[in-house]
Amino acid sequence: MENHLGDFQQKSVLEFNLRILQIFGLWGIENKLNRAHKVYRFVMVIFFSLHVFSQVTGVVQLARDNLLDALELIYIPALSTGLFIKVWYMVKYEKGLEDLINSMDEGIFKPRTTEQAEFVEKYTHSMGVLFRTFIIASIFTWTLFYATTLKNIQQRSLPIAGAYPYKQELFFVYYLFQGLEELLVAFCNVSVHCIITGFLCHMRMQLHLLNENLKNIEALSVQKLDKRQGISPKNSVVREKLQDMMDETLVECVEHYGSIIKMKTDFEDTFGATIFFVMIVDCFVICMTLWQFIVLSFRSFKFFDVLVYLTCVITELLLFCWPGNELILKSSEVPYSAYESEWIHRPLY
Repeated sequence: MENHLGDFQQKSVLEFNLRILQIFGLWGIENKLNRAHKVYRFVMVIFFSLHVFSQVTGVVQLARDNLLDALELIYIPALSTGLFIKVWYMVKYEKGLEDLINSMDEGIFKPRTTEQAEFVEKYTHSMGVLFRTFIIASIFTWTLFYATTLKNIQQRSLPIAGAYPYKQELFFVYYLFQGLEELLVAFCNVSVHCIITGFLCHMRMQLHLLNENLKNIEALSVQKLDKRQGISPKNSVVREKLQDMMDETLVECVEHYGSIIKMKTDFEDTFGATIFFVMIVDCFVICMTLWQFIVLSFRSFKFFDVLVYLTCVITELLLFCWPGNELILKSSEVPYSAYESEWIHRPLY
């Protein structure tokens, strides 16, 4: 099986987001024996745990005084809880995730033709650009959110309710801390979502290649004969070997399909529970965010801020739903591609 991609790696689509997680100690299995890395990871996991605990406690305390204000802010700790679930599963299944990433560049997943190689590289590059765009969008949303809280500085009111050892003279320290805290959460949240989406898109791409290979078994076999024999397949000697070559190509397609199924199974074992819980949390956040539109004036800056936030959460759900639906559609095309295959029409020699 020829590799027309050269040094190009399909797993490079995840490199940017994995690098972000590595910066925050949530990835870096190559450093698993490094004591400093273990300590840093432990500190970051504790940080995320305290972050969620602080926000949940803050909302509970606020609800005692004003239930409506608490309901207005409850979507923030809910989303942080979703991130904590993702972080916990990332750490727990790190080895399985590493195996999934490495499997993306196995020989069975390599393109067979130059056209397929160009498609894979272009598709992977476009997904990488999309994932970087989501990171930029998270920065924009974070900036917009904190722009709406500047008016609270005079009242010495923190942007997000939380249980902190708070002192008025340290207000600006806590204000800055919350800003950096939420930016870190946004980066990690988007990165984990992009990694999950990257696997879904990779499997969708592999099914596309499989369908193309099934439809063009004879052309692929002729290409192999050209390279092995160095003569035209119109030659009678080579033509007699074409059927065997097509059988061999068909076996490769079956193995390719089996490898995709295995990747899908490993993906579900690694991320299945994560996706389930995150979708529940996101649906809850959408409901609570929509509720705010009832009490907010559509002319207020806060209304626009909530609208942008709602758009981000819906986009987050689409990162699961859209590529997942595309994966189902591509999978349903496999029987039709096999039916269109030239292999069933070739005579036996």
